[in-house]
Amino acid sequence: MTRRRGQAWRGLLLSLAVLGCDASGTPDPPDPADIEGRAAPEVVARVRGLSEPRTGADETARRLELAMVLDANALTPEACAAYEAVVGRDPSACRAWYHLAVNRAALGDVEAALAALAECLRCAPDYGPAHWRRGLWLLELGRVAEARAAFEAAAELPDGATGGRLGLARVALEDGRAADARDAMLALLAEQPGNRDARRFLARAWLQLGENEKARAEQSRAVGPRVLWRDDWRAEVAERRAGYHGHMDAARELIARGELEGAVAPLEMIRAAHPADVAAAGMLAAVLADAGESERALAVLREVADLRPDHYLVELNLAQCVADRGDVEAALAHVERAIALHPLFAKSHLLRGHLLVRARRLEESTASFREAIRLGERGLELFVKLARIEMDLARFGEAAATLERAVDLHPGAADPLVLLASARAELGDARGAREAWESAAALAPDHPLLPVARAKIERIDPGGEGR
Repeated sequence: MTRRRGQAWRGLLLSLAVLGCDASGTPDPPDPADIEGRAAPEVVARVRGLSEPRTGADETARRLELAMVLDANALTPEACAAYEAVVGRDPSACRAWYHLAVNRAALGDVEAALAALAECLRCAPDYGPAHWRRGLWLLELGRVAEARAAFEAAAELPDGATGGRLGLARVALEDGRAADARDAMLALLAEQPGNRDARRFLARAWLQLGENEKARAEQSRAVGPRVLWRDDWRAEVAERRAGYHGHMDAARELIARGELEGAVAPLEMIRAAHPADVAAAGMLAAVLADAGESERALAVLREVADLRPDHYLVELNLAQCVADRGDVEAALAHVERAIALHPLFAKSHLLRGHLLVRARRLEESTASFREAIRLGERGLELFVKLARIEMDLARFGEAAATLERAVDLHPGAADPLVLLASARAELGDARGAREAWESAAALAPDHPLLPVARAKIERIDPGGEGR
């Protein structure tokens, strides 16, 4: 066997290993009968029309088209099998590898997604979105250094530049380099002032730097759904959407562009065909509320509540809508029902905590915030809010424990450190208070609460004698 043929053979074996099949043959695409009852009639008809085998290059094109139709209409397991059939037949099919990676990630198998993406990048190293997707998936696995390298690669490519720069800002925030994230997002916003993801990351950076007013200002400008990062290959898949998923995705894209009025029509079409659909009702209510039509928003949610009285998301959406209208007690009643229906959903406990704060029931709010943390909420703002309440209640030991955990999770943030200095000072721990104060001052020398914390430390340890 020649060297070139040996390399080709090894490449084929690697492709088969990534697919999870052996060299005896490629996977068969799904049977159209398998999707009946789970897809719109026009999707089923399209799949049937693509199920007749062809010859040569036409057969590969047919299989890819079939996979993309399945993918576009959220038939993810079938789409995975169909893409595997494509790359099993043609291991150089870069786009099929890419879409296979995206679908594997959607099914929760990030390692398998990265393996497929590696095959894509082998034949299409200059496709920017492949690099930033790789960065996002590596972050999920905690492989921060590799994620940074992937985002850097994306940032160098025209079609991956925005995603790469946003990804690098996220890495900087994870690393505690808030000033770097701030500078990068300010530069991006100078070019793209409507980029809400950039504003969210900038708000996080200001928060870590102790600039709470600036953080709040950016958060208010960032209200709305995530921006769709540019991905031309996935846009080609989206063109094949039909029925429910076509309308839902059209609405999402209109919302992402800020065209709220345009999103109402496709969402109303979904509701006409699927009146009990919780996701569509919740999205429509959010759009109407953002447009100032709170009465219509509430009516939509009450209609779906009549059809789905035992769905926790219906109750959670009602709680948020009613709270936005100022009725905190009614909102609490809805969120209590949401928790009763699904006690392990962290965001319900988080909303309950915020509502209890508004109701001035601070003791109860701390229990809700702690439960949200226990169930997986990790936001810096949550830890800081909980610690502030604990300090207001003179529970300084609990506040110190909350803040120590916040420092562990968000090592580059100044807020928890300066509050920790105050909490430790209240506990009489001069050495620990000074250590926290100095760490906070190193991160944010102009933090407005540093003088307050310093005064507390000086009160228990004048001149630093207890160091």
